[in-house]
Formats: sequence, structure tokens, C-alpha cells
Amino acid sequence: MDIFDKYCSKCAKCCEGWTIFVTFKECELIKGKLKLDMNEICEFKEIPATELRKYSGRDFYIWAVNNKVLQIRKIDGRCIFLKNNKCEIYPIRPYVCRLFPFWFDENGEPIFSVGREICPIGDDELIMYMSKNYKLIKRWIDEYKEFIEDYKHKIDKISH
Repeated sequence: MDIFDKYCSKCAKCCEGWTIFVTFKECELIKGKLKLDMNEICEFKEIPATELRKYSGRDFYIWAVNNKVLQIRKIDGRCIFLKNNKCEIYPIRPYVCRLFPFWFDENGEPIFSVGREICPIGDDELIMYMSKNYKLIKRWIDEYKEFIEDYKHKIDKISH
């Protein structure tokens, strides 16, 4: 059981209706575990205009190139790995999914962010979760930052 299970309502709002940013390393990990082609897992796709207008300059949206980011594929607006409101790749899910509904500030500290507007869990529960699991969340953030640096480097090469 994941530590977040106690707080999560399993509504799956985090897996549908918005961009699920993924790094190249995460796509490779999923590819290796599931024996799928990269293009079956992720795509470099435009962020929906309404989402971009609302969140531009925040969170992973700052890494958009021509309003596009690498993202998990979706079917009918839902993550392809979401089945019966359960994640089929939960143990190897992308960091953006692990951290949801949190993000991190410029100092690498966990904060409530875009996910807070989507996640129905109450603020008190989220604050309790963050305080009880700060070290794990912080470790995920630190690991994720390495993946992000790799992503930015590869995107820079592709876009120039």
C-alpha cells in the first residue's frame, strides 16, 4: 500500500483532463518494463490552449517548447495506463504522478500547486500528508530534478 492511499479518494481526476508531463528517462523506464515502443507510451504534443493560458509559467509548463511537452498518451482525455480508476504502472509511474497534487518551489521545497485545483482531498489532509511524508516527497523531488535536467538538455538539442 502506498502512503498516499490513506488520503486518496481514487477519483482519478489526476489522470484525466490535463497534461501528464513525462521525462525521457521515465518513458524509457516504462518502455523497458512493459516492452512497448516509446510512441505507444508518450508523445511530444501541444498543451491544450485553455490549460496553457491557466498555468503558463508554472510547474512543468515552463519547459514547453512551442507550447509542447513530452506527455503520457491519452485516450478520450484519460491516461492510457488508467484502467477502472487504477494506475496500471503505479510502481513505475512518472514523478509528476507521484508528487501530485504537490510540486516544488525554486528551492526544491514541496508546495501545493496546479494539482491542488484538481485534487479533491482537503487542505488539512494534504498538510498532514506532507508533514508526515516530507522526507519521501523531498527525495522524489530531488530524484525528479535530475530527470528534468536530462529532459531540458534533450529538448534543447531537439528544438535547436
